[in-house]
Amino acid sequence: MGLANIFDPDCVVLSGSMAQFVDPKKIEDAVNADIVTTPTSIRIATAGNFSGMIGVALLSLGELNG
Repeated sequence: MGLANIFDPDCVVLSGSMAQFVDPKKIEDAVNADIVTTPTSIRIATAGNFSGMIGVALLSLGELNG
């Protein structure tokens, strides 16, 4: 929650194999109750466990700047 106060994100995306076991609404309510910046939304990534592989593939193809 400290990082939400520093970066003030509009949305936080959870991904990976453990993301399927959490309740994003419950986490969103807890985060928004404790932060002092604008409310943020918590969402689950649609790529699931493949998000890391997709990111690496895009990096290797030069599609991501960084």
